[in-house]
Amino acid sequence: MPHKKTLGLYKGLPKPYTSILIQMRSQRIGLRHFLFKIATTQQRAEGATDRCHCDEGSQTPMHVLLQCPLYTALRATMLNKVWYKTDLGRTTDYDTIISDSQAIRYVAEFMHRTGLLGQFRQVDYEDVDASINTPE
Repeated sequence: MPHKKTLGLYKGLPKPYTSILIQMRSQRIGLRHFLFKIATTQQRAEGATDRCHCDEGSQTPMHVLLQCPLYTALRATMLNKVWYKTDLGRTTDYDTIISDSQAIRYVAEFMHRTGLLGQFRQVDYEDVDASINTPE
């Protein structure tokens, strides 16, 4: 059972965004790094890889969120929201950002907008600023 503090982190977020964040924090998410870890021998023989499409690293949540050059513009939008709409200041520390109750809404929005998570492609984008302090 999740700790009350952890559950409180997701309060007021749309359910798809809560799912994205739980997957990011647990590292069990539909990105190449995790999918490669659970790939079969046949999938690996057929060329399965953990490399990001940018070929600059393994496609992990941290790489996509803070490093991947394919999402520079989207990242800038997300970081501006984190820096100016939260109390975190100009941090780019992954653990800090994904553990802050204000910042996580922008993190989830960013990850959703990348289109990397196939299971969320049919989900409408949420106005995360409008959902602040709105009951589910």
